[in-house]
Amino acid sequence: MIASTAVGVIAIVILSIAWSALWFGLALSVLWGWFIVPLFGVAQIGAAQAYGLILVLRVLQAKAPSKDEQKASFGERIVRIVWVPPLAAGVLILTGWAVSAWV
Repeated sequence: MIASTAVGVIAIVILSIAWSALWFGLALSVLWGWFIVPLFGVAQIGAAQAYGLILVLRVLQAKAPSKDEQKASFGERIVRIVWVPPLAAGVLILTGWAVSAWV
């Protein structure tokens, strides 16, 4: 019973990292093209390269869950895993679009 629970937790962690990296990779590739390419004259990166870069950054910033995160209900955890990454990526892209249109 404990082994199957551990496998489930590990699977959820891996899927949540992949899901959030997908959305933030998309945001990074768009923002890279809007700001980094014109500013530094470097090549545009694709969504796959941005996805890989986000995964590397996630590994570098890995930390143990806080007490608040451990106390969160199952529903709160699902919201954080499923809904927060696309919403946060959307906010980043919308803010970047507004800044790029302003400049």
